[in-house]
Amino acid sequence: MRFPLAFSVYDHDKFSANDYIGGCEIEVAGLVQAASNDEPATAVPPSDPEPTVLRLDMPAQDPNAVTISRQPPGLTVKVGYQPMDQVRKRLWRHLLAMFDDDKNDVLSPNELTAVLDILGSTHDEELVAEGYQAIGKAPDADLTMDEAVALFEELFQVHKEDSTITSLETCPFCHVKFADVTTSSIIIHLASCVETDRGSDRLMMSGFITEAQTSRNLMTKLVQRLARGAYSVGADSANIMVISRETGRIEEEKIAAFVRIGIRLLYRGLSSAVEARRAKRMLEAMTVKQGRKYTDPASKAEIPKFIAFHGLNVDEILEPLESFQNFNEFFYRKLKPGARVLDSPEDPSVAVSMADCRLMAFSTIDQAQELWIKGRNFTLANLLQSETEAARYTGGSLVIFRLAPQDYHRFHVPIDGVLGEVTHLPGAYYTVNPMAIRSAVDVYVENRRAVTYIESREFGRVGIVLVGAMMVGSIVVTAPEGGKVHRMDELGYFAFGGSTVLALFQPGRIALDEDLLANADRKLETHVRVGMSIGRATQPVG
Repeated sequence: MRFPLAFSVYDHDKFSANDYIGGCEIEVAGLVQAASNDEPATAVPPSDPEPTVLRLDMPAQDPNAVTISRQPPGLTVKVGYQPMDQVRKRLWRHLLAMFDDDKNDVLSPNELTAVLDILGSTHDEELVAEGYQAIGKAPDADLTMDEAVALFEELFQVHKEDSTITSLETCPFCHVKFADVTTSSIIIHLASCVETDRGSDRLMMSGFITEAQTSRNLMTKLVQRLARGAYSVGADSANIMVISRETGRIEEEKIAAFVRIGIRLLYRGLSSAVEARRAKRMLEAMTVKQGRKYTDPASKAEIPKFIAFHGLNVDEILEPLESFQNFNEFFYRKLKPGARVLDSPEDPSVAVSMADCRLMAFSTIDQAQELWIKGRNFTLANLLQSETEAARYTGGSLVIFRLAPQDYHRFHVPIDGVLGEVTHLPGAYYTVNPMAIRSAVDVYVENRRAVTYIESREFGRVGIVLVGAMMVGSIVVTAPEGGKVHRMDELGYFAFGGSTVLALFQPGRIALDEDLLANADRKLETHVRVGMSIGRATQPVG
């Protein structure tokens, strides 16, 4: 720091340009000393420290110059300085704040894992466990923001010379390719970039913004604001906007940290076949781990937090909350009789919603592929794993029922008929987030799923595809195969996570409701409840 900073002042007017007025110099060491605070090295720095204001004397260069003011000329500068360890801690704080979903300065193990995943860690679970041990906290305990910063700092000190914490190759802020890929070098670079440009949310760009938006350096922040700039209905952004059929209002859907991880892994999988296989393995491992966690009796503690975060109506839940032995039992909870109402109970020609969900309806499957489903290899044959069945639905209609984690996760029968055999197909655990569906990843045809059919007098043979997703460890069909089923009968349930049901109708067998079609044409999901009308049969019953 033994070098000076030179400041020069010039005058520019319509008569002349760049007239030198004066200048001054100050040693960098002097600036550092003036701006240094007395915080101990172990302290967690504030998010935005106050700068130090200095006035520097600036003697006139022309001794014959006329001084207009009695006060000698000077230059006022604001100086902020923090040692690198404090700057690094500010980076941890910035990243952690991005994943603090409820903004209460308390971080869960899942949120800590999410930060490590964004940094490209390949050992996120092991690192979180190691960090908990290092700061003397019980595994799976929630941490305050200060404790979480301390955990990351402990991990950095242990792993700063290897690539355990981060495997980034390019800076997501300035896009410079790292020459030194050790953790120490990368974290110092990221910390410096965050201090230079406080738009640190941009670190998430490659994680859950489409490639087109990333190239334009746009960023959408969840929950806090609809967008930085303007939100366009139907745009490929991290925000999920749905229109409530009950109120007619456009609402924003809350997204938890684990979904963000899934979207990042999904986009990571786009780059190569190797990355795609790795993403699938990681998502499967995360799903299995989350399934174990939420069947553990200790997971009951998560129920009140989940209810509060999503604002759920507990009055419609059939069993008392204290009766649930773990979080998963609460997740596929039953509702009280009458909590959902069947549309047109005396008219079986009206098809109804299979779930509390965010619904997309398309008159033709070609239209669905044009507007919504962008998977590279999506075909009916790949979806159903049957060329014969696929041929039945060519030119037919498609309804997509997307269940978000906060939704009631039992699904119901949409029409009267006879339930066929259920075929379970193995697959991946990609998120069913709308942006994932509208990416090149084949979510519907690659994810784990179950396929069945309902033979109906009113609607013909209707295909039902139950699609598991990230964190959905099981798809359970509770209705008996080969038995008669009626609208709003329970068909089954999903265990924890987001999930989707697809209903396929043969050509000319259903006229879907106009409001659902109009919203889908705007690329806008409609928030509906079980039992609401989705369309009417178009062929008379013989």
